[in-house]
Amino acid sequence: MPTLRRDDGIQFVIQSYRELLLGKRPSVLKRKIRSLAIKHGEYVRLFKQDVGRFDIVFSREPGYLLGETIWHYFGKPANMIFCEALPEKNQALLVIVRSSSVYLDTRTSFGNLIDEFASLALSNEKYIIYTYGNVPLSETRSEECFAFEKNQVESFTHLTEPTFQKLIADPELQLQPLELALTSPHLNIPLTKPIAIGVAILFIIFFWVHFSSSTPTQRASATQLIPLVDPYGSFNEALSSPNPGNIITELNNIITTVYTLPGWQALDLNYNYKDNYFTVTLQRIGGQTAELQTWSAIHNASLQMSNNGATLKFKVTAASRQIPKLIYSMAQLLPLVIDQLSSAVTRESINSGNISQSGATKYANLSINFDSFAPSILDLIGKILNKFPVQLTALTIRMQNNLLSGNLQLNVWGN
Repeated sequence: MPTLRRDDGIQFVIQSYRELLLGKRPSVLKRKIRSLAIKHGEYVRLFKQDVGRFDIVFSREPGYLLGETIWHYFGKPANMIFCEALPEKNQALLVIVRSSSVYLDTRTSFGNLIDEFASLALSNEKYIIYTYGNVPLSETRSEECFAFEKNQVESFTHLTEPTFQKLIADPELQLQPLELALTSPHLNIPLTKPIAIGVAILFIIFFWVHFSSSTPTQRASATQLIPLVDPYGSFNEALSSPNPGNIITELNNIITTVYTLPGWQALDLNYNYKDNYFTVTLQRIGGQTAELQTWSAIHNASLQMSNNGATLKFKVTAASRQIPKLIYSMAQLLPLVIDQLSSAVTRESINSGNISQSGATKYANLSINFDSFAPSILDLIGKILNKFPVQLTALTIRMQNNLLSGNLQLNVWGN
């Protein structure tokens, strides 16, 4: 499929193959998706519309879906036409949305645009229209421009600047490798519930057999000595912690705030999930203690002074997340997490540690080293991590010239 790569290196995919699939049995849907991927590409994105209805997008190239990204940018109207002139002469981006689904996203010549508009004019939809540049689409018809009938236009906006360069690369609209796409919760039956039921049944059988053959004294003793351990306790505790992306967003906000401190320079910032605080080390460069005390009180930070500087502690306020309903295979999950992170950092900066058993689940340690990063790169890492069952356990940052260097520690949970 064709792609568009921006100056910042982000790649968008156009003219992807889209198909509506109907059905309620996950096994049947997965077989159909695998079959279509062979024909149309093994980079896939699945969107659930309602019960038993899925929009599936396929491509042979990785990247972000241009049509859906532009549609989301403008608030996801039910019917939309977007047409933006490109720097190349008589070339334009065209995105058409019909009935809340991307009908067409392409790069095409002005001549082809007229044909597309004419075919749309035969339908009964009412469109929200956005244009940029000297494209052949206007509110009034002329020899050079096409115009829809007034009853087919809900609104018409001629933009004063291009949209393509402003689009945000949303991980939710990024094509995924086939095997990752097939792990979507919409296509899988939650594993934790049936496993937990099975464990409970085994406990009941054990107690029934044991108690039926023991004396009353032995029964009383047994109830005191046998601990009931939740085999998913560690998994649930780790993944009810705040999303890594939310923690990183809060951290970046603190960094921005600390940079406004007059007379003090931020040197280091640390986060550890056990104490649930951000700790910032400050160096005095002419600042006054009284002013710092006032500033810390205003920003809800605890303050500890030292001979050469001070330490600020900010309570992490990011909300807990819902515990995942699925547990993925560690053998498949860990390589996918590393592969996705490699789109934001070099693979050499990612270190994978041991895989440890914890009850009925496993966790793998990941470490990411970074040097002279802009805060926006950390935000991108956070958005990637939000897609996976990952716990952010520690973050150490050194700050210099508005750039960040340090280390990020993660636990990836599966079985």
